[in-house]
Amino acid sequence: MKDFILLNGSPFDMRFPLDSSISFFKRFFLRHPTTILNTENSNEISCMLGYQYLNLIKAGNILNKQGHHIGTLCLFRTIEDSLDCFMACATVDNAVEQWLSNKLKPSQAAIKWTKKFGKDKLDKYNVKYDEYRKELRDIFNLYSHCTPALTRWIFFRIGKRWALNSKPNRIYSCEKNVEANLVFTLCEFTHCLFLSYEQYLNAHTKIANTLDKITNILKDEVDKCDKEGLYNELLLPPELKNAFN
Repeated sequence: MKDFILLNGSPFDMRFPLDSSISFFKRFFLRHPTTILNTENSNEISCMLGYQYLNLIKAGNILNKQGHHIGTLCLFRTIEDSLDCFMACATVDNAVEQWLSNKLKPSQAAIKWTKKFGKDKLDKYNVKYDEYRKELRDIFNLYSHCTPALTRWIFFRIGKRWALNSKPNRIYSCEKNVEANLVFTLCEFTHCLFLSYEQYLNAHTKIANTLDKITNILKDEVDKCDKEGLYNELLLPPELKNAFN
């Protein structure tokens, strides 16, 4: 496999598909694309929320690679909240006005947009969006507060004893597990872009084709992570899970 490929004239580093995808998506929003609602508020706020979502993914990826795995876990619920608010403001009538008035919570935003696209299914897992989004929120909610589930991720194993990850060290098993979930949510984001910018992408086929190629790259990464069993359990860090096997 080549380390670099050209997508729409820009280099895409296949060694770091997460970072390369984020860079493309940021350039996409700098074009100020029009949502399917195509109102001034929807277009502007959706760009802002999309950029916020990408910045959170980027921050989570940096923290994870520096050994601050627990910091990335704390961001997961906020990342999913950003995606739900983005989708509601981009696709649901009056949602952006409610959000601007502080009258739309992320959980309400999730209900609005998943109801609109309720018949759409995730390609591989055949799960309804509303059920899938609720399950994600329940899991990541454990990491949005000070809980035992969260603190388990600050230990690592040295031989037969356990130590606090105080330096911090990059715990490879934890890093791969957390990164896999970042890749998964970004892969979902590509599908959301096709839903929320349908007419814009139909009119800009080069961008749509590039987005489709990136979607396939991310799907390949998801499949690879799935084969490695990285999605089997997010409630228990691999370091602890492996200790009991």
